[in-house]
Amino acid sequence: MSPEFSLNIFPHPFIRRALQEAQYARDELGVDGVEGYRLAPPCKFIDDYVYFRVASDPSLTAEQLVDELAGLLCEKPENQKQAKEAISTLEQFWATHKLEDIERAEKLFRELLAEEHSKNLEYASHGVTFLTYVVRMAQPGVSAEQKTKLKWELYQTVKPMYIFQGLTSDIVWIPEAVRFFNARVEMMIEDYNSQFYAGCPYPEVVDRSIYPRATSKPFTLQWPKATTGVQPRSVTPM
Repeated sequence: MSPEFSLNIFPHPFIRRALQEAQYARDELGVDGVEGYRLAPPCKFIDDYVYFRVASDPSLTAEQLVDELAGLLCEKPENQKQAKEAISTLEQFWATHKLEDIERAEKLFRELLAEEHSKNLEYASHGVTFLTYVVRMAQPGVSAEQKTKLKWELYQTVKPMYIFQGLTSDIVWIPEAVRFFNARVEMMIEDYNSQFYAGCPYPEVVDRSIYPRATSKPFTLQWPKATTGVQPRSVTPM
């Protein structure tokens, strides 16, 4: 995942992929823990939690992770079922890129806000709401007039959201704030429609069977026979 994509401010669980990478690091590389991590906006709490949990325990299942997340996002046990559905639907959206999936996730998170007081739930829900508008504007056939209307609606929607104050109120003069906001939204739409996101370039899991098994043991590279008497060297792969 490129941290420079404008879309990466939004929640993206990466549950199955994170599990695959953590298990690969443990089973093939023989390492554990985390070497480094780029801090994300608070609306990415779901992503961060999954990342650090599987880094510490790669044996966890996707179901266990979603159960834990639902328990952290909801104070009321009766709301955890809906929270799990919301998280799973959000994860599904990033694999399908279907508008109905992100709209479903947004509706589920938004409904939970009326029942819960978790700040992490609030920030994640607001991030999904913003993302839903971006996906709507990125749909084929959306006219310039429709996009302008959706941008203004989005601006008014996220303006009171704490998590997006930097996007809507960073400049005191409102016309300038709106102009910069619109420019950032256009970057998000461009990223969403780019070839890097088209066709799900970040699949849920990667087919690692096409790669050689990782090893920390030196091995001899099979160079073509040299004519100058140079001998093969043993190297340790990075």
